[in-house]
Amino acid sequence: MDHTGHADTFTNAEIYHGNHLFKGFSLTYIGTYEFGGYNITQNVKIVPTPGHTATCISALINNAETGGSSSQKPQQLGLVAITGDLFFKEEDLKDDTIWKSSSTDITKQGESRTAILCDVDYIIPGHGPMFKVPATEKAKCPKPANCITVNYGDTFFDLCINKLHSTMQSCIAHSNIPNPDLIYPGQQVCA
Repeated sequence: MDHTGHADTFTNAEIYHGNHLFKGFSLTYIGTYEFGGYNITQNVKIVPTPGHTATCISALINNAETGGSSSQKPQQLGLVAITGDLFFKEEDLKDDTIWKSSSTDITKQGESRTAILCDVDYIIPGHGPMFKVPATEKAKCPKPANCITVNYGDTFFDLCINKLHSTMQSCIAHSNIPNPDLIYPGQQVCA
């Protein structure tokens, strides 16, 4: 948690921090870093995004939408990342001194930022309003060289390890699949 207090006020809250889940007075090891992320729900996943600190995480929300009103339909946003200080604000896309000045590992933070920019549609930064990832940033993203289309009966593990000859972490990073435990025919698994 960054710049927050009174967490004890929310007695039933689940607090995710690095590799751990805190709930009440219990601490559970969830292996966020070892397994490339932790699924909270089908549409919410915690992923490791080191750099600002060694144990930073971000939340990915799939199928996100804005709240509509009685006269307006909700806007579909796609995949949204809540990043904390991985991104301070949209302006740090143009001025990297904003984020580099407080980074504990500039190389890792740069890699984490690239992964988020390439994978999501919108970012909620640590110190500014939500912004859409600019097309100019998407154009810089590396294109996966190796992808396989999911067929009935396939598992993410089998496609990634046995057919793409890659690692789970690489496949998770390069595939736009919110929950590797739940894949559907037609999706792409990439390494």
